[in-house]
Amino acid sequence: TAKLFPTAAPKSVERFIEFAERGYYDGKTIHRVIKDYMIQGGSLNGDGSDGNVPDAQYIPVETSNAAYNFYGALCFAAAKKGSYSQFYIVDNHEPQDIDAVITKLTSQLADEELTKRLLDSDKKYYQDYLDKLKAIPKEAKEKYARVGGLYELDGTNTVFGQVIDGFDVLKAITSVEVVSGNKIDDNQNKPSKPIDSIIIESIKIVRIVPEVSEETTTTKKSSKTSKKTSVEVNAETLRTIFIDS
Repeated sequence: TAKLFPTAAPKSVERFIEFAERGYYDGKTIHRVIKDYMIQGGSLNGDGSDGNVPDAQYIPVETSNAAYNFYGALCFAAAKKGSYSQFYIVDNHEPQDIDAVITKLTSQLADEELTKRLLDSDKKYYQDYLDKLKAIPKEAKEKYARVGGLYELDGTNTVFGQVIDGFDVLKAITSVEVVSGNKIDDNQNKPSKPIDSIIIESIKIVRIVPEVSEETTTTKKSSKTSKKTSVEVNAETLRTIFIDS
């Protein structure tokens, strides 16, 4: 069970709901499983390829400061053209100390003996990565430290939902035996193709109507008003999906 984030990633949520409701994902496979990293599925041919999809059918990557690659994040896999149908779920549950990474990388970039051996393009790459980490809000860093995730993927792929129940299913999927067969991981000598097929039976979309508070239904108004300004990351509640596999 996962929540979808239509405010953070409107085009992606619209695409996922459209494909789910017309049965596109029914019978598709989870073709890529890397324990403590992610599971990925929803490709047209069940092997990570989309087939002959026109460029216009791809949607752009949508990033948001309220949606991150925490453990259980539901995300669209991105190609150079954008995103089409493939999604992944983050499986890394190891607590992440982003401030420690920032401190270490800052020290390394300040080491002249080390940086003089780097190409200018490499220096820029690491500086950009450091700036990206520094831009992560405090509340997101704190959540990464609690639940884990893949912060290095933030800003590169679309996070459009978050698993909220059924983590036992995720653990069962990531416990399957895998072999070589996925080119993207074979190049790094990482077996990721399940020996036994993992099939998505169906995806059910459930729309939840937000409750109306008593304040909004009464004609009496208080002289004091308050406004909630903090936003919990990966916590929208407008839509929920159920995946049977």
